[in-house]
This record gives sequence, C-alpha cells and structure tokens, in this order.
Amino acid sequence: MNRYQAISEQFYGNRLLFGDQADAGVVAVEIASSSEVEVFKRRVGSAANAWRLYVMDLATLVARPLAAETQFVDDQAEWLDNGHVLYAIQRPSSATSDVWVAPVDDSAPAHVFLPEAASPIVVR
Repeated sequence: MNRYQAISEQFYGNRLLFGDQADAGVVAVEIASSSEVEVFKRRVGSAANAWRLYVMDLATLVARPLAAETQFVDDQAEWLDNGHVLYAIQRPSSATSDVWVAPVDDSAPAHVFLPEAASPIVVR
C-alpha cells in the first residue's frame, strides 16, 4: 500500500490519520488523479458553516488553505482536473447554490462555474 492509499483508507469520521498524526475537524478528503495533492475541508470556527478548503501536498504532507477561495465552503470538493476543484456554495439568505471552481495553485480567484447548481460530480 502506498501512502496515498494509506491516507485515504485511514480516514474515519472527523479525523484524517497519517502515521501517528491526527487532525480533528478534517472531512471530505479528495485525492487528485495525479496522487500528488489532496483537497479537504477543515473546520475553522464554531459556526455551523465555518469550513474552509485546504490543499495538502502529499509528498511533503504540508497543508495550506486554498487561498483562491475566501468564503466558507460546506461542501465536498470534486476535482475538475489535476489543477482545479469544484464545490457548491449556497447563496446568502437563499436556498439556491452555485458551483464554483478554484485553482489549487491559487493562480486566480475562485469564480462561479455553473450557476444554480449543487453537489458537482465529474464523469471521467
């Protein structure tokens, strides 16, 4: 088993385990098809919607906030390709959400990818 599989297989509930390292408040882990990077959401506050997307380089195990997205994201991210993730954000004071796209290298700001949509899935 390589360590990318170990990260994926050791993910249970609200903990992402790698070796002896545990990180509470991490959920919805998605590994890129390149097996080099993963994206996940991490709780960043006590409010119900206080989740931010993070990116982890699997070679170094260094995680950082996805700076291209500054809003709270309470949705599972989906890889569009090895450089971009999709996720839904609900509009304020509305039941409507939009699917957004963000580059994982933070080379551009996130933007609406598909208006009036939710829970993106990429068919490969």
